[in-house]
Amino acid sequence: MQTDFDSFKQWLTDHDYADLTTQSYLGSLKLFATWFEKENGEELSPSKLTPTDLRNYREHLSRKQHRAPATVNRQLAGLGTYCKWAVKEHLIEANPSANIHGLSKTRLAPHWLERKQRFALQRVIEREWQQTSQMSTRRSVWRRRDLCIVMSLLHLGLRVAELTGITLPDITLGERSGKLEVHGKGARERTLPINVEARKYLREWLDIRPDVSSESLFVSQLGETLTTRSVQRLVADIGHLAKIAELTPHVLRHTFAKKLAENKVSIDRIATLLGHSSVDTTRIYVLPSLNDLAQDVEGLVDQ
Repeated sequence: MQTDFDSFKQWLTDHDYADLTTQSYLGSLKLFATWFEKENGEELSPSKLTPTDLRNYREHLSRKQHRAPATVNRQLAGLGTYCKWAVKEHLIEANPSANIHGLSKTRLAPHWLERKQRFALQRVIEREWQQTSQMSTRRSVWRRRDLCIVMSLLHLGLRVAELTGITLPDITLGERSGKLEVHGKGARERTLPINVEARKYLREWLDIRPDVSSESLFVSQLGETLTTRSVQRLVADIGHLAKIAELTPHVLRHTFAKKLAENKVSIDRIATLLGHSSVDTTRIYVLPSLNDLAQDVEGLVDQ
């Protein structure tokens, strides 16, 4: 098995699979190999693997371990690639995973901030901004940077990698308008209008932004481009002040999109603003959230 494992790993590397994907697939294979040996009393090898094994393992993950459909499907994806490798390496003739389907699941809208949470976050940002504006310390400068980042994510719907990739030439601020050139996912670029609220915070950040060699709009205290991890941490910190558990850049992006949907903006326009290549991806914002469904169920209780 170790020889097969090493060969599979090398094949993934040679075919330019992303590091995270490679690690995920190898992890799935290790877990399956352990289960296979315990279940069948023999070591896993491509020639011994059957469609029945894969169906039983899917059942094991779903029914016995109570894994979510998304988790089960990720495991099956790794095993499917393993089977594909075995066929291409002529270790087996037929792919045993060819007719093994993943688990379906009810598609729910992603998590976004409810109205009360949006107001709580807005109040914290306004309060913190007022307090730090009266200070002249380095700490207050970086705090206002953090607040500006949260407002930019909330009002522009950016992915965190898009935010950290913004440079000074990408942004144009006028008295009554503003625009941002975004370098998006998959080398796609788009131009976003900047609303009055975001312009206010961005303009004030630019006024106090340290003069450093980096052209990044948001820089670290070392004068370097902020990392995505740094952005995630500072967003979570401000969320904590607003008593919002697990606030992330992606939650802010979802909130931006949901607010557009609530304001009756068409799906194609929301897709353009978010940088989606297909409106099918954008349809999640008109789906009910888990909270929406919970309220519907509560409505069935007799008063």
